[in-house]
Amino acid sequence: MDGFVSFREAIQAANTDAAVNEATAGEADGDGVGFDESLSGGMLELVLGEVLITDDLVINVPDPIATSPSNDVTIGGNGTSRLFQIDTAGF
Repeated sequence: MDGFVSFREAIQAANTDAAVNEATAGEADGDGVGFDESLSGGMLELVLGEVLITDDLVINVPDPIATSPSNDVTIGGNGTSRLFQIDTAGF
């Protein structure tokens, strides 16, 4: 364990409703994943391929209106993958 919650760990915890490393367990219905304010204006590259989402989930990013539009968080697939695979069977 490294003391940080990765994007993948947070989504896996939301999907499974179980703790994953430092990520707390998700809820049975409706989860949220948020980014630390220090990531505003940053790029998150999903270098390990797409992220599977199997539970209803809201991804919260730092508010660009409260800061500035240049502080948007961008999620990319490094040009090699789609970003998310959403499986609605469990919703």
